[in-house]
Amino acid sequence: MHDERPCAFCSSIACVRELYNAGAYGASKAAVAMLTRVPGFEFCERGMDVTAISPGEVATEKLHAHYDNCAKALGINMDEFDESRKSPVPTSPRHE
Repeated sequence: MHDERPCAFCSSIACVRELYNAGAYGASKAAVAMLTRVPGFEFCERGMDVTAISPGEVATEKLHAHYDNCAKALGINMDEFDESRKSPVPTSPRHE
């Protein structure tokens, strides 16, 4: 990595929020988040910007089927399942 170039990694909301039946996915995205924070902290004095982005969901038939299965497994209807996903996502301050 060069000092003058930014570096970005792709993480997911799954690294900060529990997602039903997605433990391995969440753990891998949490690893990406940590592997972004450490170099961001270590290289910030050199002016290097290291960050992770967490893109939002893309509404697909596969995602809707997954959420329907999750709601059924939890014994709740889709309205309740959708409501449970509206809680705020925790954020952390950037290194200055």
